[in-house]
Amino acid sequence: MKENRFFTSVQKKGPLTLVSYLSSLLSVYKSLYGETITSITSLAKTVRRFGSINIGQDKFGSSRECRSLRSARIVAPWTNDDGLVSPCAERPPGRVDCFIHHTIKIGEQCQQHVFALVDWYGADEDKDKYGNPVEIWRKAFLPGGPSRFLPVVRIYSKFVVASSHEDKIVIIPLIRTFS
Repeated sequence: MKENRFFTSVQKKGPLTLVSYLSSLLSVYKSLYGETITSITSLAKTVRRFGSINIGQDKFGSSRECRSLRSARIVAPWTNDDGLVSPCAERPPGRVDCFIHHTIKIGEQCQQHVFALVDWYGADEDKDKYGNPVEIWRKAFLPGGPSRFLPVVRIYSKFVVASSHEDKIVIIPLIRTFS
């Protein structure tokens, strides 16, 4: 188990190559750092993959660990309907596939980041049918893209599934507590 004062994580598998994801990850870093990031050459080509992570008192799991599947359900303001990064968007629910630890070189310094790889649920036209806080979303995931890489500090809360139908999911976001 790796620890620091902000989070702890359990490594599920060894390093993972990112060749197919580098352009998406570059878009995420550009949204975080602006034009400071100019090319893919500043990105590390490997990451460490984790099945779960603890941030403070909260444990966030992923679909990679069957025991963590319920804690793999998160809500975060990060994506639009096209799979692009939109930090000011509403808070759609998503299912965490895994967590990754990645390094980028900015100038002469290496910056480390922890991301959740998230599959986002699509919005439903009846989203607010039951009133606040209950929401209806489509079970179909949004197309993959840069928004799959969610910085873990952007996680707003977890959610519970109140009901699941053939093509829709009814959720209730949970309030995150800090102690």
